[in-house]
Amino acid sequence: MPPEQTLQIFETHRPRLKSLAYRMTGSLADSEDIVQEAWVRWSRSDHAAVSDAGRWLTTITARQCLDYLHSARVRRERYVGAWLPDPLITQRAPDAEGMLSEAQDVRIALLLTLQTLAPPMRAAFLLREAFDFTYAEIADVTGGTDAAARQLVSRARKLMAGAEPVASPNFAEDERLVRAFWEASRTGDMEALLALFAEDIEIHTDGGGKVPAAINILHGARRAASLFVGLARKSDHLAKPCPALVRINGTPGFISVEAGGVLQTTAIATRAQRIAAVWIVRNPDKLAHIAAAAPSLTQGQTPEDKPMHRHSFKHDGLIFSYLDEEGPGLPVVALHGHWMNALDFEGLAAALAPKWRVIALDQRSFGETDASRDHQIDAYVSDVAAMLDHIGITSAVPVIGHSFGGVVAYHMAARMPERVSRMVIVDIGTSLDEDGEFTRAWAGVFPLREKLEERIGTRLSPYLQNSIHRVEDGWRLNFEIEEYLLSVEVLNGNHNQTWVSSHCPALVIKGADSLLSDRKDLKAMALERPETSYIEIAGGHSVHIDAPDAFAATVEEFLGRET
Repeated sequence: MPPEQTLQIFETHRPRLKSLAYRMTGSLADSEDIVQEAWVRWSRSDHAAVSDAGRWLTTITARQCLDYLHSARVRRERYVGAWLPDPLITQRAPDAEGMLSEAQDVRIALLLTLQTLAPPMRAAFLLREAFDFTYAEIADVTGGTDAAARQLVSRARKLMAGAEPVASPNFAEDERLVRAFWEASRTGDMEALLALFAEDIEIHTDGGGKVPAAINILHGARRAASLFVGLARKSDHLAKPCPALVRINGTPGFISVEAGGVLQTTAIATRAQRIAAVWIVRNPDKLAHIAAAAPSLTQGQTPEDKPMHRHSFKHDGLIFSYLDEEGPGLPVVALHGHWMNALDFEGLAAALAPKWRVIALDQRSFGETDASRDHQIDAYVSDVAAMLDHIGITSAVPVIGHSFGGVVAYHMAARMPERVSRMVIVDIGTSLDEDGEFTRAWAGVFPLREKLEERIGTRLSPYLQNSIHRVEDGWRLNFEIEEYLLSVEVLNGNHNQTWVSSHCPALVIKGADSLLSDRKDLKAMALERPETSYIEIAGGHSVHIDAPDAFAATVEEFLGRET
């Protein structure tokens, strides 16, 4: 089967696979990983032996979910406080009823009840009810006999009966209740809250132990009202108007920034013109996709306030773009990874100023720099040197390189030791075997930004926000997929000899949760050369985005050894 047809078939089924994985796990990021693994298996399978691609992919995804849930069980048992699924946000639309019907199977109450089922029972129930699998097909996923699969489904149906209350069909009534709740909860109006709440209301707050949140689920109108009255007394956010109404897993609610800059989602279940449940997610790990997709909530800077300024220069027949903090501090170069660009270092620049002046290059074919067919490592190294020459920096400077930017950094340190005083290598090793074929699905122009983000996926799209831009007829990435794939093809291979031939002090940083780097390999890499340290920071591959404060503090401490 041609690669284009293989991808097209998979993309046809991707939404349903993601829906299954999300309902099984409650995690958008983990669902994306599971579906990505399904793609890997599909791309390597014998397609001629597959009679029904949809059922084959669903079976593989369900099995992957069960494997994930087995490994995740201990983590869930250790979860601090109430657990809620990652929130799915849908903006208000004229066709509110159609929008709601699309979200019926991911409503929070349903997901919470699903999570009480043992994973095999959960899988059996979803495969039967949502995918119309036969009991024999279910048994192929869960193990056991057809009769055992039938029993799993029967028991699940009994446990799920009545789990989901009837949703409010009136968007205007939802909005009235949400706005009334906002006003009463912000002003601490006990009587108004009691009038809004059903007697058996439940309040769930998920902070994951990372931000302040109620540990236990609160039951009853008076206890719930007392919670919000107490919070109002401590709050200085009373003057803020109610945020725009959104749908969170098909349920009315809003996104807000609370005291201390904490982002949260609040979803409100209504019943008989009363509020029956309030679900609040504050755990930042579950809100990364929202923070990235709602910059108006989290990025209050005007262009004049931003820490970096845009410049350009000509080199090798191309126009290059870079950002410069331009402060009085010592210069340090920052090099981004594939798919990303210089804007991803604005936070680091603000954190390191005024002692350090971060200069971040849009590497060839990425960001605002021209595309190029030359992706040899020597070309990338010469680009950095040309930028420094353009600025007038001739002395050695520290270089920070994330992902393939790290490869450029240690190649530059080996080839031009007089220009690199020390380096920070972020979540990349010396043996590269990147497979970027799945990104072909990202190519082209999409009518809505959300459609492009959906195609990229919930795990990756938060990291590519600075790489999505508006064009005349829609939204697209600001780099060519073919150029990226060419870069991957050229750079894949073993770079260990170059690494050990560089001699400046180095710090190797691994994202503790990164799936793209191997802990053992990076530790060994640090041991292979003198004056090299290794550290892990909680976060994924783009740890400088996941944990900006910890990353900046670690980098600042390492750079400080130079001075």
